Amino acid sequence: MKNNKRYFARINRTTQGPFTLTELVQLEIRPSTYVWCKGMPDWQKAGDVPDICRAMRFALAGLPVPGEEEPRLTAGKPESNPGNDTDESGWLRFRNFPEPPAKEVDYDVKPKGVSIFMALILTIFFFPPTGLVTLWYASRFKYLWLSSEDSSISSETRHQLRVKAYDKARMYRMMSLITVFITIAMIGVLMALRS
Repeated sequence: MKNNKRYFARINRTTQGPFTLTELVQLEIRPSTYVWCKGMPDWQKAGDVPDICRAMRFALAGLPVPGEEEPRLTAGKPESNPGNDTDESGWLRFRNFPEPPAKEVDYDVKPKGVSIFMALILTIFFFPPTGLVTLWYASRFKYLWLSSEDSSISSETRHQLRVKAYDKARMYRMMSLITVFITIAMIGVLMALRS
């Protein structure tokens, strides 16, 4: 029975394909490489797809993949098909194919842990230069989030403000950690100099 499935693979952070099972094996994909074909509900690791595992076992044994014709590989790349969408290098592409699932951020939920009071403590009692930067990020976050709660703005503007607020919250956390790290490092250096 001939296997007509064509698989797309995530290789070097790009979606490539479609490939036959034999082509996938010859590309030496890993079991951790994400693949998808028509009929699959979502991207899966190649090691979790029975057809690909079977094709890998046949390839390791030096046997052709059953039900497939000989691969169309030239110089390590699949031949481009004029009927498909291709980029300049000849790799087959599929433009409208979804990316692998990413962690969704719910911008309607206010991020926790951003505090102007804590930024003031970091500025006064820790390392003032980075503490001031932390304070700035905390105040920008608060301003952007409060602006996004205004009922007179459009939903698109609200979303843009909240995306910016999330970015400021991320920078606040990073600068807080940097401030604490610098303070600990300075205390360590001062203790080493005293002894």
